Amino acid sequence: MLSIEHCRKKLEKYGKKYTDEEIIEIREILYRFATCQLKDLKSGRYDKRNNLHKGINGRPSG
Repeated sequence: MLSIEHCRKKLEKYGKKYTDEEIIEIREILYRFATCQLKDLKSGRYDKRNNLHKGINGRPSG
């Protein structure tokens, strides 16, 4: 896990300041997001064709 100080350096790079509690919360959210992404990658979810752009009848639009 990244240290609070490492996270602080990255988060405050552009001048915004964060409390330790805010940094911990942001770090936890990002770790949860990364865990979900890794789970999807390991399950092969991203190996399948992306169906987001299919038309109403299940056929590619356009």
